[in-house]
Amino acid sequence: MAFYLHESNRLESLAEMLARQMAEQPLPPMIAETVVLQSGGMARWLSMMLAGQLGVIANLDCPFPNEFLGRMFRIVLPEQASRPSFDKDVVRWQLMQVLAEMSGRKGFEPIDGYLMGGGGVKLFQLAGRVADLFDQYLIYRPEMMTLWEGGEGDHWQARLWRELRQRPGAGQAVTRAELYQDFFVGLDQLPPDSGLPGRFAIFGISSLPPFHLQLFAALARVVDVHFYVMNPCREYWFDILPERTMDRLRLAGPEDDQALHLTVENPLLASLGRQGRDLFSLLQEFDLETDEAFVAPGDQEISRGTMLAMVQEDILALQVGEPCQDEAICCDRTITFHSCHSPLRELEVLHDQLLAAFAEIPGLEPREIIVMAPDINRYSPLIRAVFESRDARGKTLPFTIADRSLRHEGRLVKILFHILELNGGRFEVGRILALLEFEGIRHRGGFSSEDLEVIKRWVEDLRIRWGIDEFDKEGIGLPGQRENTWRAGLDRLLLGYAMAGDGRQLFAGILPYSEMEGGATETLGRFLNWIEGLFKMIRELAVPRTLAQWASVLTEIFDALILTPEEDDPEAVMIRKQLNVMTELQEQSGYDASLELAVILGWLETALAAEGLSMGFLTGGITFCELLPMRAVPFQVVCLLGMNDGDFPRSSMVPSFDLITARPRLGDRSRRLDDRYLFLEAILSARQRLLVSYVGKSISDGGVLQPSVVVSELREYLVKRFPRAGGHLVEHPLHGFSPEYFRSNERGLFSYSERNCRAATVWEAPPVQRPFLSGELAEVTSECRQVTLDDLLSFYRNPTRFFCRYRLGLEQPRGLDSQEVSEPFELVPLERYQLGSLILDDSLLGRSLEQEYPHFQGMGCLPHGSVGQVAFTELAEETVTLGRQVHERIEGRQCLSRSCSLEIDGITITGTLDWFDQTGQVLYRFAKLKGSDLLGGWIRHLFFNLGGGDGGETLVVGKDKTCSFAPEVAGWDVLVSLFRLYLRGLRMPLPFFPETSLAYVLQAGKKGEEAGIVAAMNAWRGGMYSRGEGQDPLCRLCHGEDEVLGALFREIAGIVYLPLLQGRSEW
Repeated sequence: MAFYLHESNRLESLAEMLARQMAEQPLPPMIAETVVLQSGGMARWLSMMLAGQLGVIANLDCPFPNEFLGRMFRIVLPEQASRPSFDKDVVRWQLMQVLAEMSGRKGFEPIDGYLMGGGGVKLFQLAGRVADLFDQYLIYRPEMMTLWEGGEGDHWQARLWRELRQRPGAGQAVTRAELYQDFFVGLDQLPPDSGLPGRFAIFGISSLPPFHLQLFAALARVVDVHFYVMNPCREYWFDILPERTMDRLRLAGPEDDQALHLTVENPLLASLGRQGRDLFSLLQEFDLETDEAFVAPGDQEISRGTMLAMVQEDILALQVGEPCQDEAICCDRTITFHSCHSPLRELEVLHDQLLAAFAEIPGLEPREIIVMAPDINRYSPLIRAVFESRDARGKTLPFTIADRSLRHEGRLVKILFHILELNGGRFEVGRILALLEFEGIRHRGGFSSEDLEVIKRWVEDLRIRWGIDEFDKEGIGLPGQRENTWRAGLDRLLLGYAMAGDGRQLFAGILPYSEMEGGATETLGRFLNWIEGLFKMIRELAVPRTLAQWASVLTEIFDALILTPEEDDPEAVMIRKQLNVMTELQEQSGYDASLELAVILGWLETALAAEGLSMGFLTGGITFCELLPMRAVPFQVVCLLGMNDGDFPRSSMVPSFDLITARPRLGDRSRRLDDRYLFLEAILSARQRLLVSYVGKSISDGGVLQPSVVVSELREYLVKRFPRAGGHLVEHPLHGFSPEYFRSNERGLFSYSERNCRAATVWEAPPVQRPFLSGELAEVTSECRQVTLDDLLSFYRNPTRFFCRYRLGLEQPRGLDSQEVSEPFELVPLERYQLGSLILDDSLLGRSLEQEYPHFQGMGCLPHGSVGQVAFTELAEETVTLGRQVHERIEGRQCLSRSCSLEIDGITITGTLDWFDQTGQVLYRFAKLKGSDLLGGWIRHLFFNLGGGDGGETLVVGKDKTCSFAPEVAGWDVLVSLFRLYLRGLRMPLPFFPETSLAYVLQAGKKGEEAGIVAAMNAWRGGMYSRGEGQDPLCRLCHGEDEVLGALFREIAGIVYLPLLQGRSEW
């Protein structure tokens, strides 16, 4: 029996050596071939390689190291291994109890300060850190844990460990340190038929703690142990040091003997290979039988004479080759670096680079490409956005994404956390409506997409902002105002359903919602049932509970609010599995204290983040995955994304009380060293190309951002080794449609995107103002034989918007803007106008302000408390002057209503007008009069006097002035012209804009054509305090930016406004 070490710089060679051993020394058919691996991805790759070598592979057992050693412990030490094992997930909860009890004792001052004022969350976090450290100590410092348990050590961690081990459950659990001590004796006493495997292999693992290596070496005394390990260098390199370390030694002075023999071997291997160096240094302590199968990269036909092969060969030979002057090699693009402005641009660049690789590398297949990133969840949605986009031929590159976290990618998990995070929040309207956007929520509540639009309209009309009710607000220390809460809005909805309201009369202090439609009754019922259930469950979340009780409550919430597509949906199964684990943890740990939801959220987030949605590794397409240990299997093309400074090598938050970091030893794990070795393995695993990308420029200001230090080290090496290559850095433009991609390939910029090529062509072409319509639309005479006065008025308020809605079906989207997520603190100008108009209407009807204040308060449109009363009073005072002017005109007059009808060009126009006997029409507006107000009054005046009846004067009263139109100025030809413009406006977007056109006509009449155009342009563009009509999205869409004020604009402005201005009187 022996411990065999098989070395190669190529993983394929190691797989061939394993296959040869299996073929030459086959095990009995029913005996599994055991190969210890450290990742599922490596298991899949190895099984595929062995199947290729042997023709078929079956009964291959691939446990992870801890799983395998657990089996060995059960065979060698059956009695001890049958006891519950030390599980850090269970120990965390046991530690919470012990830490809470020991806090405040002498010697525990370091943790007392941390726990002060943090509640259960800080205790949970600290217990998790300590449990993880204890788990690490048992592997990397087992002798220290044995001494602690024997009573040595007065450090707070030693005392905490002893206290933990005295507790029921934790004291009975067997630790790795105990098993480690007894394993060697038990192995010597093991009978021949113990059940140990006849042999086993350890394959492709680049880092193992001394704990594991010593156990494997002990097993080698009784069975054959084969360790297949990738060695990047065939020379003895276990004592080389990075350049910076050597520089420090030299600076220590000539008397330092260590510095006398130090030379620079290969800086990449010295800097990136420390983790592997430590492993081989540890292996030197054992009696090994070695077998080597090193392969020079340049010996392979497919990669001979390339930059990538020469870099790999330098590492293999532990050398720095002479500077290469061969331009073909220096420019072969087998190693490239890409500096981009954002992760999205990294993916767009990668897509083009892979298309180039398919075009340039014969026989390359998608399954031979791997793309790795430090955080694949950050890139996952962008990968789908870029790689699922079809080209002009409707084709896409096949791909899979591995290592996606259930917490970040799971649709049901997102819904669950969205609900749970409402606890302690403000119940903002946006967060509640966002819940209804989730398909699982809508289906469980029985809502259709039409229902959702109705609910959004209700919420907007009712001015619901945040808070369940007034008690909810009081709970966070705010005044208990009911206005703008969900309860206030729901009460209005219910009362509006129960009784017909006029929008003014209050019932029990509640203003019924007057816009409730009969067909929406079922929607209202479903919505009320759903949101009341949500309120009830959120209140349940505020009550502290035990782990088992939380599991029951969360399961109830999940089942009640979220409809899963299928009962066996994998994501739902995983969620329920983790909720069941909570109950098991309470049983195993004995921890039965009540916990707040924040603690449960912290645990659940960690647990679900560890769950993967699917493997997706080596499934046939391009593999996107996390940059993890044991992922450096060979691929023709290896791509690394997100190689940014600060993101890679990844740093881990090491607590100050970590005793491993305080006194490091050979073989200790380090996240940064792991990542540096991962980068080295990525270089070595690439066969044809290595592509490295990072965010090298700020997307906001274009400033330079540094790449990862490992990228800088590789680039520095390439600059010295291949001086004519310039580091092969390609700096990409901000946009994928930059014309630089389609001019030349000198800077390494190119693109296969036809869409971006068309966009670049348009970008470079001189700007051309294309008409929105190539010609007028067909007439709609059959549909407009009868036109209402309201149609005419609506048209002249905004002809372009009317055309888009009536002929094209285009509407500007409605939605809650950013000002409507909180209750009103002041009245913005639009609200002042709307409320002032309502107050003015009420005052003219003789209603007192004292009666009307509760009505406006019930609408939820006033600021709360005394601020709202003051705002209402000030607004009411503003209406006095305008109200007096209107009242003088209509006092003692009878308000009459008349239906009018007239016919122009065979088309009937009908409408209803309100007027006062002996006075005529009186129109008023609680604002300064604008062009649209005058035009509306003018059209009503024409209709009033030409539509039948006696006619009369029309007054238009505003805050700044009053205009009147006498009966005799109403000309039939004027109305005909306006109506024919209306008909034309149904065929094309007319360049008529009430304010811009009026500004033109007024100034052109006073100072000439040029002054009129200047005034019109100022009105069109608007200013700092006024919105121009050119800022209307539909106006910009139909008329462009500035080319709108042409001859047709001037002609129509004159047709509309000249008769109006000639016929008005103003004071």
